Amino acid sequence: MGRPEEGAALAEAVLADGLADDHLLHLCGLVLKPADRLEPLTAAYEAAAAAEPGSEELAVGVFTCHVRRARARPPPAPPQPATRLS
Repeated sequence: MGRPEEGAALAEAVLADGLADDHLLHLCGLVLKPADRLEPLTAAYEAAAAAEPGSEELAVGVFTCHVRRARARPPPAPPQPATRLS
């Protein structure tokens, strides 16, 4: 709604500080998902989940990030038909 690149850069800077709880990660995700910048969000969720292994919210966040990243990748190319060598 204005300057998405600046918002994404700011969210990445916040995540780079390493101080992230579930609410902050969710807020950064709202900015980074539309900008298709899921790598820093995934890394931040993984680090937060490693620091708090019992947190179900963070585990769900890690899972969701991986699902979104998998969906963002193009589907694999279909296998090529075999050719007969004579």
